[in-house]
Amino acid sequence: MSRALSWLVVAGVLGCLAVSGLSAAEPKYTTKEIMKKGHVPPGKSLVARVIKGEASAEEKKLLVELYEALGQNEPPKGDKAEWQKLTKALLEAAKGVEAGDAGAGEKLNEAVQCGTCHKAHKA
Repeated sequence: MSRALSWLVVAGVLGCLAVSGLSAAEPKYTTKEIMKKGHVPPGKSLVARVIKGEASAEEKKLLVELYEALGQNEPPKGDKAEWQKLTKALLEAAKGVEAGDAGAGEKLNEAVQCGTCHKAHKA
């Protein structure tokens, strides 16, 4: 009897966790926040400073954090697989810059395709 009761309690706890949504992590930033913090104003933005090699280690870390959240967000419109492809390229390039990989700034510059992304995904 106590074994059956234990399984019931475990099942109940798991059910409560699933219903409460604790198992799914929400992105730390919305897409709009990411664009504001990382891409505005053009030419002087966080991503521009990272590409030019003018960003601090903390700024590089923030850009990686922003791009991690970007990939967790749903695309406002368009194909989700394409969204994932574009956001993954941004994240990998930003991680390369943060790690000090040779040529990573150029890779990040190539990955930042504002027009391509906005045309396909901006609502």
